Amino acid sequence: MHSEIEILLCPRCGTEISHTIRHNGFKAASTSIGPPILKCPSCETFSLTGQKEWDQQNSLQKIWFWLSRLLWLIVGSFVICGGAAGVLKMLALHQGWITSQQSIPFAITCYVIGTVLLSAVVIRNSLTEINDSIVRSQSDESRAMWTAANPLPNFQESDSKVE
Repeated sequence: MHSEIEILLCPRCGTEISHTIRHNGFKAASTSIGPPILKCPSCETFSLTGQKEWDQQNSLQKIWFWLSRLLWLIVGSFVICGGAAGVLKMLALHQGWITSQQSIPFAITCYVIGTVLLSAVVIRNSLTEINDSIVRSQSDESRAMWTAANPLPNFQESDSKVE
């Protein structure tokens, strides 16, 4: 498996602000949910991350978030739960815990239990990520950072005249 780390560096001082791990081009343990602006811990320069908080995403982006989680769950279910069920079936047959007639129902039961547990973990982690994003986007620190990074223009007397 090919893995790479995408590092966001401060444009002013070069300090690492954040990083994302990618496996075969796919983000691992992160999504496009995140703060759109981060402040450099060294020089306090603001940098755009290319991410959006949950509240800032449109309906299509939110649907894609859940669809991508569902696709990863399906693949993980076949690979992880199916593999574990096959190993457990072989072990149980070898140890004499089950007969060959019981092996297929045993493997299916192991697969279903594993898939239910994996689904619970994926759903819990996804909802936690969304909740953290909502809390983060509503924090005073986030609002202050956004205001500091996007100051309102200063209007002069000549700019406000209407002709």
